[in-house]
Amino acid sequence: MKNVSVKNITTNAANTNSASVNATYDVTDKSGKTTALKVTFGLKNVNGDWKISSYRINP
Repeated sequence: MKNVSVKNITTNAANTNSASVNATYDVTDKSGKTTALKVTFGLKNVNGDWKISSYRINP
């Protein structure tokens, strides 16, 4: 992998203890080919710190 760029982040749902966000990345390999990667992250608030509790790579 040569480069990863964040293209977009959106919030699906959120409350004081959890959140769900979508993120889109552009991933460039060593030969210069760029692929879009879409990921959904589940976040959990643990003692005031947000931690990734789950993730899913979307088609």
